[in-house]
Amino acid sequence: MQKVKHCFYTLLHPFNGFDAVKWEKKGSIPLALVGLFLYYVSQIYKYQGTGFIFNLNNQDNLNIFLIAVSSFVPFVLFAISNWAVCTLFDGEGKFSEILIVVGYALIPMTLISFFTTFISNYVLTSEEAFVSMVSVIGVLWSVAVGLVGLTTVHQYSFKQTIFAILASILGVLIIMFIAVLLGTLFNQVYSFFYGLYTEIIFRM
Repeated sequence: MQKVKHCFYTLLHPFNGFDAVKWEKKGSIPLALVGLFLYYVSQIYKYQGTGFIFNLNNQDNLNIFLIAVSSFVPFVLFAISNWAVCTLFDGEGKFSEILIVVGYALIPMTLISFFTTFISNYVLTSEEAFVSMVSVIGVLWSVAVGLVGLTTVHQYSFKQTIFAILASILGVLIIMFIAVLLGTLFNQVYSFFYGLYTEIIFRM
C-alpha cells in the first residue's frame, strides 16, 4: 500500500517523488507494469467505448493484439533506448528506474482517457472542445511527470534530458527499422526453404 501511495504522491510531487525512487528505492516495477497495462486497457475502452458521435472506429475491426503492440512496444522500446543512450552519455538511471518513470508517467493520461471516453457518451458535438481540452491536460501532465522523472533518475539538466529523449526516440526508430529488416529477411529465408521443400516433395 505504501508503494501505491508513493506512486500517486509522485504524480502530484514528481521532483520529491522521483527523488525518493532514485535514492530511497521507493519505486515499484510491478506498479509501473500495471500502469502500462492500464494504458492498454484504456486504449481498448477508447476504441470501443467512445460515444458514437465522436467514435470514427469500425467496431468490427477491433484487434486487441495490434492495440497491445501499439500500447506496450513503443514505451518498452523507449525505456530500452533511453537506458542505452543515457549509459553512453553518463546518465545515472538504471533500466528499472527508467521503466518506473515510464509506467508512472502514463497513469495521468490513462486515468483521464478513461474519464473522457466515459463522458463522450453524454456530451454534445458542441462540447467536443471541452473533451479535447481535458485529454490535452492528461497528455501534458504525463509528459511533465516523465520529463521530471527522467531528469531526476539520470541526474541531468533539463537540456540534457530533452537531448536524451530525442536521441531515445531516434533509437526507437532505429530498433524498429532493424526489426522490420530482420523480419523481412526471415520471411524471405523461410519462403526460400519452404519453396525448396515443396519442390523436392513435388519431384519425389
